[in-house]
Parts: sequence; structure tokens; C-alpha cells
Amino acid sequence: MKQFASGHAMQSAWVVDDLDAAVDAWLKVGIGPFFFVEYTPELFENSTYRGSPSPISMKIALAQAGDMQIELIEPTGEQKNIYRDTVPEGKTAFHHLCYWTDDIDAEIASLVDQGYEVAATGQVAGGGATFAYVDTSPVLGHMTELLTYSDDIKGLFDMVAAASVDWDGTDPKRPLASEVTVAYTSAQLSDIQCIRDATLRYCRGVDRLDVELMKSAYWEGATDDHGVFVGDAWEFCEMCMEAHLPWRSTNHCILNHAIELIDEHTATGEIYNVTYLFQDAEPVLDLWVGRYLDKYEKRGEEWRIMERVCVHEGTHSAPVNSMEFDTSNFRQGSFDRPS
Repeated sequence: MKQFASGHAMQSAWVVDDLDAAVDAWLKVGIGPFFFVEYTPELFENSTYRGSPSPISMKIALAQAGDMQIELIEPTGEQKNIYRDTVPEGKTAFHHLCYWTDDIDAEIASLVDQGYEVAATGQVAGGGATFAYVDTSPVLGHMTELLTYSDDIKGLFDMVAAASVDWDGTDPKRPLASEVTVAYTSAQLSDIQCIRDATLRYCRGVDRLDVELMKSAYWEGATDDHGVFVGDAWEFCEMCMEAHLPWRSTNHCILNHAIELIDEHTATGEIYNVTYLFQDAEPVLDLWVGRYLDKYEKRGEEWRIMERVCVHEGTHSAPVNSMEFDTSNFRQGSFDRPS
């Protein structure tokens, strides 16, 4: 006969009405220390409840009792959730056993074949471990959680377990926040990369004097404040094609790029910029140091700049002395730049 679940049952979980009070009760019987953390919806992706998308939010505390991890859960938020399915608000009761699994899809299929219903699914944000709750309560009296084995999560759980060994009762309530990093979702990481791609198109466009490439960094109707020019960003791009001809080569370099995603369609950014401009007529290097203060907008699946302000930090010009070895045989930087 096939074992109920192929993985190791490693966690017993209770849903509680008051997390602090519940932890105090467990501490009195010598279980601890407890590690506290609050889970908010952005820490998960693809989360579902009874087949429909649904956010997950809760406060939990973790401790270890021998070979078994103890999880205490206080649900938060107004949405329906698997915790209140079996433990009504105001009550404290056992909720689920959690099993490691190396093949969560096969485990789910096996339990569904036995007549059980999938109650909830999800994944740790940023492509982390997947999990599922199967409603085995009609037969077993509790839910069953399946958790894909992950070295990161196993390491976290091992830390909780190690703290319980020879614990002397000191520091009984500890934050888990120092051990948990709030991750970006895969969609947010994609948005950030798309924003950075747009800013790189700006740099390459102006350096190669490719006006269409430079324009592709901005939305039509975007604005740019470059001090000597304040107005329509596409008009600014046209101006740059002429304004940069006195230099035989330019390199617009992006250094620090801080991006804040405001919502699904808007973001802001601050870029540290250093630009090297080699004069054509004289062996002189002009140097610009500044920042770009940006506002970005997403339309469809594409991010572009909607507003840019160029901030001046410093400038410098100095004669350029040739290096001691012959560079004439190298392809020169101006080879793919209109003259």
C-alpha cells in the first residue's frame, strides 16, 4: 500500500486566536525559543484558495520540539482562507501536518485520486518553494500541507531547530526578520530589468547617434529637463544628434540605479551617471558627473521613461596623453557612429 505521503512529516501546526498568548502557553511547558515573522501577500505568488486566486497573510511563530517543528498561525486579513476553514475565529486548534516532498504534483494527484480536495496552493516569491494544502480534514480531522524541499527553507528550519538544543530559557521570543529577506516577485524582477533596459537604450542611442534607439527609451509625450533643454523628450533626442557631433566618441555610463516600483504601471528611479566625451578637434577629454531623476510608465508589457531630470554634480576637462603603446590598429570607437 502506498504511504500516505512519501516525504517526511516535519511540522505540526496550530491556528491560534492570539499569537503572543499561544506562544506564552507553549513556553510554559518548555518549548522554545519561538521565532516570529509576519507573512504579507507580496511574499507569495500564484497563491490560490479553493481554485481561485487569493492573497495569503498571517503572523506565525516557529519553534522545535524534538524532531517536530511547531508552527503557530494567527491569520490576518479579511479574505477567506484555509486556516479559518477548520478553525473558526476566536478558537485555537490543531490545523495541519506538513510533509516535505520532491514531487509536489505527483503527491497532489495521489491525494486527489483518493477523493481529497486541494484547498490552497502557492509559491514563495521570486521562484521559491511551492506548497499546497490538501483538505484531508473529513477523514483525518486536519489539513495536510505539502512543501517542496528547498535548501534555503531547510536551512531556515535547521536554524530554528538548533536554537532549541540545550535552550536555557533566555530570549524566548525572537524575530525571524533577520533571517528572512523580502523577495521580489518574478513579475517585479522582470519590470525592474525592463526599466533598466530602457535606460540603457538611451545611453547607447546617444553614444551611437542613433536617434530612433534613443527615442525608444521614452514614451511619446515624455518630457526631459537637461538644463539647456526643457521640453518634449523626442525633440531632445533630435537635438542631441547635432549637439554631440563635436565629440568623436562619447560614453554615457550608468552606475547606481535605484528603482522603486510604485504600482504595476508606474515607477521612479535615480541613476548615478558619468559621461566621458572625447573632443574631435583637440586631444581633450570632457567629463560629466551627474544624476538622472526618472519617472517610468508601463504600457502593455513595455516600460519607458515618462519624465527625466538631469542633475549636474560636476564637470571637468583635461588634455589626453596617448598611452605608450600603439592603439591605431584597434577598431576605433567612432567606427559605428555617424560623423
